[in-house]
Amino acid sequence: MAIKQAIRNENISEEMRVLYVALTRAREKLYITGQVKSNEDFKEHVNLYNNEINIDVGLVRKSNNYLDWIALAGIKNITYMTKADLNGVYQVEPELDNKIDDLLNIDIKKSYGEHKQEIYDKLNYTYAYQCAVGLPQKVSVTKLKNELTPEKEIVQYVPKFALDDTPQGTLRGTIIHSVFEHLDYMNITTASSIKDEIRRLITNEQIVDDAIKVINISKMVSFANSSVINRMRRADYKFKEQPFVYTLNSERVDENCADEKVLIQGIVDACFIENNEIILIDYKSDYVDIDNKQQGKKY
Repeated sequence: MAIKQAIRNENISEEMRVLYVALTRAREKLYITGQVKSNEDFKEHVNLYNNEINIDVGLVRKSNNYLDWIALAGIKNITYMTKADLNGVYQVEPELDNKIDDLLNIDIKKSYGEHKQEIYDKLNYTYAYQCAVGLPQKVSVTKLKNELTPEKEIVQYVPKFALDDTPQGTLRGTIIHSVFEHLDYMNITTASSIKDEIRRLITNEQIVDDAIKVINISKMVSFANSSVINRMRRADYKFKEQPFVYTLNSERVDENCADEKVLIQGIVDACFIENNEIILIDYKSDYVDIDNKQQGKKY
């Protein structure tokens, strides 16, 4: 019983919030209409609480609709109308049927005035830059890449009993990227120091436990001691996980929409400035054939 009452109280509170929002939208005047079974009974109901300073909570719970709540608030400026009054207000003119027939039988090819062409031109107006309407203001690199390379990786089915517990596919790539993000490969370059750092990151819950299984330590050592990372060490300006935003020709997003600009945003894995040029480093967990120019162009 207590739960039922609590639910009812919560429902009443929610309905009051809805009513409050509706009543406070008006800027200058607010007209409220409602239907009651008897004008006289409702008048008595309103007059009964017009002089009340405090509204009894029990009356609020007994009310069945918004109009009853509004009556409790002591509204005085109420206009009462019967069905006969309404019929008089909305009495249809006898000539209306004839006007409707005239409109239905109108000859659209006939010119009834000098502004026909002007009206048609306005009604048939087409916005000159319609393609720009559907363009996003900002596009992420990931979304752009997915649209340019819609083909999905086909993963061969392997029964559960034949699987080991090493993460595969997308999860593996995510783990590798997380290690590169947190590992200070600018200063940690040996196999033992890389292992110790990965264990420390796992202990601090900065990377997942499976990272120790996924990361190839020898490849990590090769990367940390590679020529490009040595160049990065010598650079005056170097960054990791650097956010960026720049303008892009709209044709890259929609080939049918030219001469527009959109913003593209993303995060560069690593970069450095060398001889006034920006050198980008992008981590890839899949195999890249350096002789495959098409694959390099895609990246």
